[in-house]
Amino acid sequence: MTSRLKILIYSQFYLPEIGAPPVRLGALSEELSKLGCDVRVVSAMPNYPEGRIQSGYRWRLFHSEQVRGIPVYRSFLIPIRSGGFARLISYFSFQLFSFPILLWQCLSFRPDYLFIESPPLFLGLTALLVRKVTGVPFILNVADLWPESVAQFNLIRTDSYYYRLAKKLESLLYRSSDVLSLTVPGHQDYIASSGGRTNKMIFFPNGAYVTDSNLPSIESTSPTLQPLFRTRKVVLYAGNHGASHGLEVLLRAAARLISDPNIHILFVGDGSRKAALLSLSASLNLSNVTFHPPVPADRILDLMRLSSLNVSIFVQPDSHARSAKIFPMLASGTPLVLAASNDGANIVRSAQAGVVVSPNDEEQLAEAISKTIYDDDLRTKLSQNAQKLISEEFSWDVLAARWLQDLAKIHDEQL
Repeated sequence: MTSRLKILIYSQFYLPEIGAPPVRLGALSEELSKLGCDVRVVSAMPNYPEGRIQSGYRWRLFHSEQVRGIPVYRSFLIPIRSGGFARLISYFSFQLFSFPILLWQCLSFRPDYLFIESPPLFLGLTALLVRKVTGVPFILNVADLWPESVAQFNLIRTDSYYYRLAKKLESLLYRSSDVLSLTVPGHQDYIASSGGRTNKMIFFPNGAYVTDSNLPSIESTSPTLQPLFRTRKVVLYAGNHGASHGLEVLLRAAARLISDPNIHILFVGDGSRKAALLSLSASLNLSNVTFHPPVPADRILDLMRLSSLNVSIFVQPDSHARSAKIFPMLASGTPLVLAASNDGANIVRSAQAGVVVSPNDEEQLAEAISKTIYDDDLRTKLSQNAQKLISEEFSWDVLAARWLQDLAKIHDEQL
């Protein structure tokens, strides 16, 4: 049965965008295709995290293409860079413009399952409507808890009408979905308490591919970065510059490290907090910090491998969370310093695959960077343990095969 499943993925975010959802869904699509499934994707014109539609996709209402062998059907949306309620405009515009494509695909492709990526949670309403019209069952993939995660950053008040409405929608979708796919296994109890049935839950956590042992050449990087990699020990943060990452602590750690001329902090990416980070860096006169625009996902991996140290920071108060970016960092072979207090930190710590510090302590972070970057024995140990952890437990092919096997069992029961 697994080799014959037809799956239509519906997500606002997809490759070539960078970030956790595009990378995870891209890997899932490719691995499912390798396992014999017929996979298609309905998504938006690439625009994240810059908040503007990428070159080659502008001035189009609809567009179809192949991305790494997967058919992708795209619709226009209104791109919004800022966070908060302004981003709702982008979410709802995608629902509006993508609906005709989604309905057409469900009627012509006749998938066994419509796979919905949440957040945004509102896409679940579209899935309910499509199921009513076409009879196609849907998998709700819960990558983050809405509206809980939004409330944790004080973007919505828990006593507000909108929060209560979102909670009702959340419970409705958990109860109504044919399958619940969880990115964070630790969210299982919360989702069950909100109406989700544990007997229809499957898991597809974030992961990575272990890289080969040959380092990329420095010439593969941007010309502006090549002198940096030749002359400095680069500490890399690559990814979204958003509120959940608390990158201000890394800038303050950089201020403590400024007396060491060998260490240089490199930020690669974009996001809603980037302007504020640039302002803070300027106010601290950080000559040992460079900000670089986003680069494609494969180039990010090259930067991870060329750097002397990778850093990931996660300040969201969710003890079950696992930052997606730690997995490619662990797989890269470059040592990781992780500033977090969550399940991801527990995984790294228990496998001795990285150095874990508090997410809000710049002194701890600076000390960890300085110690790890110069301790060759520690670096070798961390690198070996990290790649072993990824290959055995968090490789995309392993995760996808397990996910498909669990989905097939539920599918056979629902026949």
